[in-house]
Amino acid sequence: MRFLIVVLVFCSALFARIDIIELSEDMPFGEDISWLRMANGALYIDHTSVYLSSKNNIYIQKRLTPGKVEVWSTQIKNYRDYTIMRVLPVEDKIYFNLILGNGRFYLAGIKKGSGQVLNLVERHGFPGRMIGFDNFIYVGGLYWSQYGKFLDKYDNSRGEKVSEDDIQKFDSLFDLQPGFTLCAYDDSLKLIDPVNKISRSSVNAKSFMSLYLPQPYDIDKSGEIVLADNVEGYFIKRYDEKHHYIDQFEVINDHYKELPGVLSKESAITLKSTKGSYSAIYAVYEKEKFVISSFYQSGAPQNLPEPPYYYDISTKGGEHVTSGSLGFPLVGEDEEDKMFFYISVEGGWFENDRIFLVGMSVEDILDGQASTEFINEAVTGFMNRRTDPNDHK
Repeated sequence: MRFLIVVLVFCSALFARIDIIELSEDMPFGEDISWLRMANGALYIDHTSVYLSSKNNIYIQKRLTPGKVEVWSTQIKNYRDYTIMRVLPVEDKIYFNLILGNGRFYLAGIKKGSGQVLNLVERHGFPGRMIGFDNFIYVGGLYWSQYGKFLDKYDNSRGEKVSEDDIQKFDSLFDLQPGFTLCAYDDSLKLIDPVNKISRSSVNAKSFMSLYLPQPYDIDKSGEIVLADNVEGYFIKRYDEKHHYIDQFEVINDHYKELPGVLSKESAITLKSTKGSYSAIYAVYEKEKFVISSFYQSGAPQNLPEPPYYYDISTKGGEHVTSGSLGFPLVGEDEEDKMFFYISVEGGWFENDRIFLVGMSVEDILDGQASTEFINEAVTGFMNRRTDPNDHK
């Protein structure tokens, strides 16, 4: 009995180190919000709240009072049909990336407490995570600054049939201008500095873009940027706070399937339609001296990637610490030391699935707490405590 008590106390201490947030039923669920969309910036967690978006609404759930959900409805003049893809609260504003009914991506912002959109700026390109640091708004995702103008000139948005000549002229964009995987904007959403030029061009670049690969990155407290661009392989790159390149290191993982150095339209279509044909790095987080990165094997079209999700922990200097696999994907971080896993628990009859965000530090992961068994046990214990009739006595 004495041994049992010690074990129970020890287990309680372990679980106390992790953070579990259950998303309220009033938050967006199902097709409106996937874990992959969360991992690319649709989820934001700060000291007090969890932010998610669906359609033209921003949902804010308090961490200490999860039943309380605020819904901020945004308005854009002349547009009713649009979807907010990524969110970033910064002081008295919330910035976001959205797709309008015209099929194009834009950046915008609102003042907290007001739904009126400010500074609507076109930024055509697959949207990525947004981070605010030192008066900059950083936006990840592949980006060609002239993409929108080339669409206007050569795409079928004019209501005319696109000719072969138009297609060739549009494709010339990828020869004339380099693409980037990260951009820095000022607080009015004026583009200040594109960061991390990609090495592919011409048809190779256009075909690469068609794969819609995530472009994960993170920024430490000094402003140093760490990123993986999926372009050349499994490399982690570093830039200083002035966006100057520092160095890079390769992460060695036997499960990583590198993309061909040269892609054609046909080879990109084959890769997209073949499950598990390549790896995609979807998460990069900087935590003190460590960088944790995670990738998945490509999924079949229209389906979310499936476990296992492979991960690697390295030092900032590129030294390998450990590698492993996860049963649950990483989808975000808070403003301290926690990274959060996405766990869906199937609901019963006439009940929605329950969604949990389980946060832990790099040290917790190194201690083995990111195992499927440990996380499932922690979530089950959390659910039991919430339903215990004696819990609030």
